[in-house]
Amino acid sequence: MNSRWLRSRELPQLGSFIVLKKGKVAWLLFRNGGAISRSAQWLRRHCHAFEPVNASSRLR
Repeated sequence: MNSRWLRSRELPQLGSFIVLKKGKVAWLLFRNGGAISRSAQWLRRHCHAFEPVNASSRLR
């Protein structure tokens, strides 16, 4: 299972979230405790709308 921190360019108010990808399903886990289950295809289709969050900007 690979995970990475992302942030939505279109919805910055969501803040950063962690993506856990396992097979064909991706979970978007938000800092406020919310979670959304998406297909990996959805993630690929929308990857242009996300930017990776590096460790330094995650602290802000």
